[in-house]
Order: sequence, then structure tokens, then C-alpha cells
Amino acid sequence: MRKVILGAVVVAVCFLQVAVTVAGELEANFDQAICHYFRVSQSDVDAVRAAGLNDEDIPVAFHVAKRGKTSPTQIAALRARGDSWAGIVRGRNMSLEVFYVPVSGNVTSFTYGPLLDQYRSTPQSKWNSMDLSDADAVNLVNVRMVASGYTYDIFKVMGLRDEGKGFVQICLEVKEAKDVLVAEHRAKRRSVAAAGL
Repeated sequence: MRKVILGAVVVAVCFLQVAVTVAGELEANFDQAICHYFRVSQSDVDAVRAAGLNDEDIPVAFHVAKRGKTSPTQIAALRARGDSWAGIVRGRNMSLEVFYVPVSGNVTSFTYGPLLDQYRSTPQSKWNSMDLSDADAVNLVNVRMVASGYTYDIFKVMGLRDEGKGFVQICLEVKEAKDVLVAEHRAKRRSVAAAGL
């Protein structure tokens, strides 16, 4: 009986180690995307995270700080004390325009369609009076970061969010998909060069 229990404990510990390793790799990939997109260091990301922000709020802190020409850690401190993203933006005398993501075409996403329709149907001079939730701010900033940062189809990123995936996971999936596309493109170029065309 002791061998069975010991075996179960060993399996559980191994499973936990794998889960922690995978989570660490996901976070590291997301951090790398933040560093690349916002042109900041890992220590900058760590400082914002240390303020108590969750992963998906970190890009929003950098985005608002960049637009407001202030420190991301100052923005993170406001968010950590409970201020809403819209409140932080308004408190810095900025407009909710900072969150707007210009998208051409029909947005069929149930997450992004209504949100972008709200921007499109509201005169820009009235954007600051819109009802924008914290989740809306997170969705808008992160979809922009992932799609622009990886030069990836924004509609596909929206679709992944509509599937209920978090942006840490989405970021990894997009990176992997982009890596495959780049590898296929390089292989085609090599085969064309080898054929002498």
C-alpha cells in the first residue's frame, strides 16, 4: 500500500513540475512579446508585475503609460489600488481613444464586434463618455499587441479570444503559427534558389 501511495505522490509531483514549467514558459513568451512590442526590458515588465498586476493587465499599463508619457509603474500602482483603466486614462487627461483599434471590414467577433461598433457609432468627441470596462481595455490593447507585434491577422487573434483563450496562451499560439509560416516561406525561397529560378 505504501508503494502505491508513494508512486502516486511521485506522479503528482512530476505533474506539478511539468505544469509549473509550462506556465513559466507561457509567461516568458508573453513577457518577451511585451518587451518587443513596447520596446522595454524584462526588468521593466517585472517592475509592473511586482505592483500586483495580472499578466493581461501588464500590456495595458505600458500602453497607457506610453500614450500618457508617464511611468508604467505609476500606471500600474493606480491600477493595483483599484482604479479602472478608463478612470486612469481620464485622470491623466487622455481620451478613451487610446484604446481604439482601427479595424477595416466587418468584425463578426462577439467579443470585439459590439465594442468596435460602439466606437464607430459614437462621435469621436464623445468617446470619453463611453462605458468601457476593464475587460474591454484589456481585450483592445492585447489584441493590438499580439496582432501587430507578430504581424498576424487581427481577425484570427480575435477568434482565439472568442474561443475563451487567455492572451498568454493566444500569444504563444500566434508565435508558433508565425514561426511555421516563416519556416515555410524560407523553405520555398531555398527551393526556388536551388532550382535556379
